[in-house]
Amino acid sequence: MTAVHTAPNPNAVRHLRWWAWLPRVLHVAAVAGVPLIVIAATGGVDAIAFWVEALFQLIVAFTLGAALFSLVGYLLAAPFAKLRHRMRPAISTGTGDLAMLALFVVGGTIYFLTEPSLKSYGVDLPTESTNLGALVVMLAAGAAGWALFRFAAHVHRVVGASRSADVLGDSAAFNRGKRPWGPSPDEPGQEFWSPTPVEGWRSWAWNGRTLHGYRVAWPDSLSIASCAECGSAPGWDHACGLYATKEREDVEAFGQVPVVGRVEMWGEVIEHEFGYRSSHARITDLWVDSAVHAARIRRAYPSVRVWEGLPKPALEVGRGEYR
Repeated sequence: MTAVHTAPNPNAVRHLRWWAWLPRVLHVAAVAGVPLIVIAATGGVDAIAFWVEALFQLIVAFTLGAALFSLVGYLLAAPFAKLRHRMRPAISTGTGDLAMLALFVVGGTIYFLTEPSLKSYGVDLPTESTNLGALVVMLAAGAAGWALFRFAAHVHRVVGASRSADVLGDSAAFNRGKRPWGPSPDEPGQEFWSPTPVEGWRSWAWNGRTLHGYRVAWPDSLSIASCAECGSAPGWDHACGLYATKEREDVEAFGQVPVVGRVEMWGEVIEHEFGYRSSHARITDLWVDSAVHAARIRRAYPSVRVWEGLPKPALEVGRGEYR
C-alpha cells in the first residue's frame, strides 16, 4: 500500500465535522421517533395500551413459545441429524444451526399469531387479523430502527475518521521541531546499513474497518511512504515519511478507539531524538482495550498479533514476554 503524506482538505474535514451531531439524532429517532410514529399512525394515545400488550406478547412468543417449538423440533429431528452428521460431518454443523434458527423464528411467529388474548382496542392495523397486523407493524418498525442505527454507525465512522486525520491541524504541525521527534538531524556523509528492521511505537484510530494514522489510513499491515516534493520519502529536511516513537510512553493515543502498536521500519530510516521516520513500516503487534474491537482487528489484519488491554512497558516487551 502507498501512503502519501498530505494535509487533508480543510473544507472537507470541516464539512464532515458539522455532521458530528447526526448519529445522536439518529439514535433518538430509532429509539423514540419510530415508536411515536407507530402510535400516532395507529390511533394516537388510545393505541399505547395495545402496543404495550402486543410488545409483551411478542417477547413471550419469542422466548417461551419459540423455545418450546425449537425443543420439540430438535427432539423430532435428532435422529436425522445424527445420521447426517455421520454421512457429512463438515456440513451438518452449519445446517443444524440454520435449522435451529428457523425453528426459533417459526415457533415464535406461530405462537404470536395464535395468541387469543391480544385485543385490538380499536387501533388501525394494515390487516383484518389483529395479531398479523400487529406483527407486520412491529417488524416494519424494527427494520426502520435497525436502518437508522446502521446509518448512525456509518456517519460515526466517517466523522471519526475525519477527526483522526485532522487531529494535528494543517501541514505546519509537521514542521521541524513541532513534533516530539525533534528537528531533523544533519544528513550523514554515508548511509548506514542494518541487517534487522528498526522497531518503533505508534498509535492509530480504529473506525470499525480500518486503522487510521494521523494523516492516512493503513488498510494493510504494510505501508510504504511517498512524497511528491521529495521524490522519495522520507526527506531529510521535510516532514514526509512514516512516523514512530522510540518509546511506548511517547505514543499519543487519539481517535474513537485508540490502538497502540509496534512497527518494524526499514528502507530509508531517519533517526530523531524521540523517534524515527521511514520509507517502509509493517505493523507487528497491536493493543486495544476492548475484546470486541480486538476480535474485529484480528479479522481485518490476520498477519498482526493483536492483544487485549494496554501494552506493558517497553522493557517487558523487549524481554520477550509479549513477542
